[in-house]
Amino acid sequence: HFGGPKFLHFVINNLQIKKMIKDENLFFGPLSSFLTHSMTDNVGIDNSIACRTMLFNINKNKWSKYALNLFGVPESCLPPIVPVKHNYGTIFNSNIELKVVIGDQQAAFIGNNGLQQNTLAANYGTSASIQLNVGPSPKIINGLISSILFSNYKEKVFMVEGTINSCNSLFYYLEKKFNIDHQLMKWNERVKNIETDGIFIPGFSGIASPYWKTGFEDILIDLDGNINQTIRAAMESIGFFTYNILSLFKKNKFSVSNDLIVSGGAARPSLLQFIADTTRKNIHLTKLKDKTAYGVLKILSNQLNQTTKVRLNEKIIFSPKNENKSKVEKWHKAINDYL
Repeated sequence: HFGGPKFLHFVINNLQIKKMIKDENLFFGPLSSFLTHSMTDNVGIDNSIACRTMLFNINKNKWSKYALNLFGVPESCLPPIVPVKHNYGTIFNSNIELKVVIGDQQAAFIGNNGLQQNTLAANYGTSASIQLNVGPSPKIINGLISSILFSNYKEKVFMVEGTINSCNSLFYYLEKKFNIDHQLMKWNERVKNIETDGIFIPGFSGIASPYWKTGFEDILIDLDGNINQTIRAAMESIGFFTYNILSLFKKNKFSVSNDLIVSGGAARPSLLQFIADTTRKNIHLTKLKDKTAYGVLKILSNQLNQTTKVRLNEKIIFSPKNENKSKVEKWHKAINDYL
C-alpha cells in the first residue's frame, strides 16, 4: 500500500537498496508480488493491487509517469502489470498453477456478488471497506478510492470505495486502552443494551474516507469515563463513517441500492442494527463467513455473474428501527469542530 513515499524513504535512507535499483537488480512491489515471484519465479503485479500503490494510472492501466517522476521511481524496477485473472505459472515446481491474484477487499466484494453493476456491499474486518460497482469505466470521486474490481485479458470492472481505518482493530485498541482481557471484551454483547449521547472519533490510526487525516489523539465528547458507553460510542463511529461514505455515493448521483450486503468479522448485530438505523438501509448479513475466499473461487470457477447458492442466500436482515438523525448531526458537528 501507498508505495510511492515508501520507495522514496528507502532510496534516501539505504544506499545499498539505491545502488541495487540503479543496477536493475531489485524489484519494488507489494507483498503479493514478492509471493508470486517466490512461488513461480515469474514477476507481476495484478492491477487490482497496483491501484493501491499511488503509482498507477487507472485510466490507462499503466504506471503513471507523473507519479513515478514525483517519487523518483524508475519503471524498470516495478513488476509488469497483469490482470487479476492471469496464469503466473506453476507453484514451487509442482503441477499447481497460480491463476488469480487479487486484493482482499475486491475478492470479498466479488464474493458478495459485487460484479453486478451498482451492487453495494461492505466488508467489516480489521479495517472496513464500503464498495460500489461502477461498471466498465473508472470513476474518480474526491474523498473516495477508485480501483479495478476485476480484470482478465478481455474486460475490466471498476469500483469506488470508502475505507474505514478502525473497525475490528478499534476494539483491540480499546482492550489495551482500558486494560480489558480479550476474552472479556465481547463488545457486541457488552454494548447491545447500552445507550449514549457521547461521540468517539478514533484518531489512533488516522481516519480515511472521506476526511483523510493522519493520526491524532482520540476525540471524546460527552463521555464521562464510563467504559461501556465509550466502547458503544466507538462502535457507533463505524456506523457514522459508513453513513458519510454512502452519502458521498448519493451526492455523486450513483444509483445506490436501499440494501447493503455486509460481511467480515466485525459484522455483529449491535453494529449492524446501528448502521441500519443510521443509514436507513436494510442490512443483509449472509451466513457464509469467508467472502474473500469465496470471491476467488467464483473467479476460478468462471461463475462471476452467477448469484451465490445455498448458504449465501441464508440471510439475517437488519431493518431500520430507531432514527439517529440528531446523533448524526452531533457527529458532523464534532467532525467539523475538531478536524
